[in-house]
Amino acid sequence: LEIEHEQDDSPAAELETAVMNRQVERLLAQLSQEDRTVVVFRTVAELEFQEIADILQQNLSTVKMRYQRAIEK
Repeated sequence: LEIEHEQDDSPAAELETAVMNRQVERLLAQLSQEDRTVVVFRTVAELEFQEIADILQQNLSTVKMRYQRAIEK
């Protein structure tokens, strides 16, 4: 999972991006595998909750609950 700055290749922007990437990785690592999967599918892959539920073979409400709980952490 990487964050990229648009149109700013300055050393300061690159450093900020590297710091943000490390923070995101650290936060994701604190989540359970199930919660991390839902967050990545939703935010990185930009899947709809129903698509995630279908892929994971879980109820829609379970997926929404996992996402909300993970974001609140």
